[in-house]
Amino acid sequence: PRAEAPADEEKRRVGLAPPSRQKAAAPGMAAEPSGGESANEMTADLAEAPPRMFVLAADGEGTPPPVVSRLDAPRLSALRGREFVLLVETGGRVRSVALPGSSGPAGVEAEVLREIVFAPGDRPRRLSVRIE
Repeated sequence: PRAEAPADEEKRRVGLAPPSRQKAAAPGMAAEPSGGESANEMTADLAEAPPRMFVLAADGEGTPPPVVSRLDAPRLSALRGREFVLLVETGGRVRSVALPGSSGPAGVEAEVLREIVFAPGDRPRRLSVRIE
């Protein structure tokens, strides 16, 4: 027996119906992105995403020590999009926070980075921290 072609209803359900039979977007309206979210909802989701902290060795001494205690998201969000240089003591505490290329302090809002604790090491470290 020969297989029959799927009915129009099934074609529409799986997206095989000719364009004239598929539901079209209203004139002047863009179709919704896949997933059912509008562009505004996706932008809001990105803005509300928790901040990420990237740590790199700025002293050329190998990999940076692991972070033992980090800041909570709201406090870290205030620094999103910025980069800092941390001087970390052998015990893992942050001694100073500066802007890249500067020898002075980074400012009052960046002082919260002094609360980050790294794993202890055998020497002080100079680390580059970027918040995204």
